[in-house]
Amino acid sequence: MKYKNFILSAISLLLITSCQKGNVVIDKSPIDPGAYARFNTLTLADSITTYYIKSTNDPYKLPIGVTNVASKDRTVKFTYTSNNAVAGTQYNSPATLIIPAGKAVDTLRFAGLFSGYPQSSRKDTVLIQIVNSDDIWANPYITPRKDMYRLILRKYCDVDLLALAGNYTRCIDNGSYGPYPMTVTTPLSGGATSGSVVVTNLWDLGAPTSTTVNLDWSNPASFTATIPDQVFYGPADLWIKGTTAGTFSSCDQTFTLKYTLYFKTSGANYYANQVTTVAR
Repeated sequence: MKYKNFILSAISLLLITSCQKGNVVIDKSPIDPGAYARFNTLTLADSITTYYIKSTNDPYKLPIGVTNVASKDRTVKFTYTSNNAVAGTQYNSPATLIIPAGKAVDTLRFAGLFSGYPQSSRKDTVLIQIVNSDDIWANPYITPRKDMYRLILRKYCDVDLLALAGNYTRCIDNGSYGPYPMTVTTPLSGGATSGSVVVTNLWDLGAPTSTTVNLDWSNPASFTATIPDQVFYGPADLWIKGTTAGTFSSCDQTFTLKYTLYFKTSGANYYANQVTTVAR
């Protein structure tokens, strides 16, 4: 009798389970979030980027995806949070984006404003977050999170070697000596991401000597200025070489030059570890 009751109970449980599996709602996994909008990133590192703002205000383009295709347009909503950057002053970006019917991906265009960054040293971080809308929701529960994206805003100025030429009157050695004048001239050639300038009166030598400085701007985060090994003042057998790479700014038209003066014949240092800041 107990065996018969057990069989009947097992059959009843099987029927209940079958009914549940036939139910479309119950058949879904309890952790299935359904359709949601997201930034199309793969890892946490993909969700933060430095955005260099040019004078043309070219927007930064962020692909936005939804996890299924619908037969109607859907509106994705965004919020923007920053400690310092202000919408309309440092950037413009829409509060909503419409994903057209039949599409699963579209593009959010975030436009930094060049005029909002008078100092090239300024950096702002803007947190962009997808939030729930009437059409589609945001999912903050997956790892790594795909409802958030951070943009670091920085000013970027195209390098024009001719624009760097001219007189610089605020030149200072080692933070104390100066100011004194220098002149910067440029050669006729220069590449897409590198070139050189010639500076006169570096170190306030007072003699008619010129020093070549190689510039490299292939990395937008760090424009370098390097002094190659060369004659500094021939009559004294005094030479110059860069110790480490200095920097330059095409926005501010400034240079930081790092170098050592030494006697070529003996190799002895004359003045080591010099730092000269060059500004107009």
